[in-house]
Amino acid sequence: MAIAKEREALVLSVARFLAGLKPKRAATARSYRFERYGSEVVARVYELKRLVDGLTCPFCHKRFRRSSGFVYHIVRMHRLDVEEFIGVEP
Repeated sequence: MAIAKEREALVLSVARFLAGLKPKRAATARSYRFERYGSEVVARVYELKRLVDGLTCPFCHKRFRRSSGFVYHIVRMHRLDVEEFIGVEP
C-alpha cells in the first residue's frame, strides 16, 4: 500500500513538473519528489520535459488548455508510461 502511494506521488510530481507547476505543498517541500531518486531519474524526467510542447501530452499528443487537466490526464492515463520512461518498475 505504501509503495503504491509513493509511486502515485512520484508520477504526480513528474506531471506537475511537466506542466510547469511548483512542487506540491511548496511551503514545506522545496524540491520535486522525483529529485530524491537520483541523477538518473532526474535526467530522464528532464528528457521527458523536452518532449512536451506547452501542455501537449508527450505520449498521446493530446492538447490541454489548463495545466490541471494536463496533470490529471498524465496521472490517470499514463501512469505506467511515466514509470516505464523514468525507469521505475511498475
